[in-house]
Amino acid sequence: MLRHIPLFVSFMVIFANGISDSIHAQTKTNSLVYYLENDGIQVNAADRHAGGGYLLSGGGYMSGFIAKTDENGNPELVKGVADHVISDIIHEADSGFTTVGYRQTGNNILNLMRWNAQADTLWTMNLELNRVWYPRLRRLANQDYLISATTMTEASELAPLLLRVSPQGALLWSKIYEPTSNEPAYAYSAAELPDGNLLITGYIASPGNYRVLLTQTDAQGNPLLSRTFAFQNTYHNACYDVVQGEEGITLLCETDNDIALMRIGFDLNPLWGKSFHSYFYLYFNESKGNLIRNTDGSLLLSGSSDWGNFIKTDSQGTPEYILDAFMYMADAVPADDGGTMLFGNGPLIGVKSFPGYYPQIGVYRCDSLGEGSSCVGKSTPFFEEAEIDSEDIQFIATPAGILQQNPAAIYELEFLSEAACVSFIGNVQNNITESGQILACPNPANTWFSVDLSQEMHKKFSRLEIFSSGGQIVYKTYDPSIAAGAIPCNHLPAGIYLIRVIAGNKSYSGKISIQH
Repeated sequence: MLRHIPLFVSFMVIFANGISDSIHAQTKTNSLVYYLENDGIQVNAADRHAGGGYLLSGGGYMSGFIAKTDENGNPELVKGVADHVISDIIHEADSGFTTVGYRQTGNNILNLMRWNAQADTLWTMNLELNRVWYPRLRRLANQDYLISATTMTEASELAPLLLRVSPQGALLWSKIYEPTSNEPAYAYSAAELPDGNLLITGYIASPGNYRVLLTQTDAQGNPLLSRTFAFQNTYHNACYDVVQGEEGITLLCETDNDIALMRIGFDLNPLWGKSFHSYFYLYFNESKGNLIRNTDGSLLLSGSSDWGNFIKTDSQGTPEYILDAFMYMADAVPADDGGTMLFGNGPLIGVKSFPGYYPQIGVYRCDSLGEGSSCVGKSTPFFEEAEIDSEDIQFIATPAGILQQNPAAIYELEFLSEAACVSFIGNVQNNITESGQILACPNPANTWFSVDLSQEMHKKFSRLEIFSSGGQIVYKTYDPSIAAGAIPCNHLPAGIYLIRVIAGNKSYSGKISIQH
């Protein structure tokens, strides 16, 4: 059995037919957990492998990792990278892969590595900067690599970073983009436009007014146009990923903590916006989620709220289904059968199903209809149309970084494995969830109960949820009037349940015993 140790890593794959009680190596199982003996780790990114299966990258305490699995989630290859975080990974046609990350000590070396199919490094490119955060990796139409990140200027201001690298690892150019307004600016992703120009996405942080940032450059990184966007009547807006198609540019956004989509024309004028009834909350994640455009124009978006959210929409952003995954979402990768593998981190906050807890990496599989295991549940699709404001802004680009030798120590790493489901912790090291703040009456309950909420909870009410002791959601409502009425429970098996209310940017929890 898994031992109750304070910190280690697990990597879980849960398939649609439920939870298995045993593991059979190198076969298809319902759930797998990979973990290290005495350390913690998290996944930052994932991708398909050219030869089948999946690629993962991430980091832990003073080390990073890359991993290759087969189609069924069995680990085939795992390597550790000392003193580095591996932030992103993309597959190569020769069954190798390329990663981008940064040195953990000081966060001042950006590291691009090309690996062969056996996870031997073919070349590395190391760029010394003041600091590096949130690097993302894209491949351009001519096979060059495009890397976006947030860095720090010589004046200690946060600013977007963009660099272009040849397929052989030669740095073509690298530039920092500083706004003339001297406001902190962040980059989280980048894309190539149909005309060969490039687009940096992120946000700019004015006091009390954060706005989505788009900066368009030519193929050499020279700025052409910069514009900021905000959903009307909001104060916090950011962009975490971008895709483009013939319909325009689509952005995965955050608006006042809600997950949102924004559609922009190639002239950088806003077309439409939609926000979804779930908020971003990133307890373990470096990754902010991702956005995928399918060939038919439909969209797959993942983000983290009080747990993971995965949303499929049509080409106009109208949701077809919304999934709640019991983890903090980091990435999603389409499977060959039309389903999707969801990647994220744990444990979750606010539910404790048994003594002890296990920091984990979770990977859940759902089919093309959004059906999955008991660790993935469907939510009622909900969205709101949102108007968008835009403003122009000026940026100045300057060369950035110095090439350095930074040999990384690569070593063999082994994941231990056992059948399990994602664990939860009861408000450990958490300053968001306030436990014991919800009172249920009667308690124990038989056929119904009501909850007593404070005035602040009523005013900022977002939703109410009930979990079983195993962590499965058994009830959810977005209706604030339910707090003043009776909640039926006669259909629930006897046991201890956790009640959670999301109000504003806080979670409140309480317990109820149901007896029949």
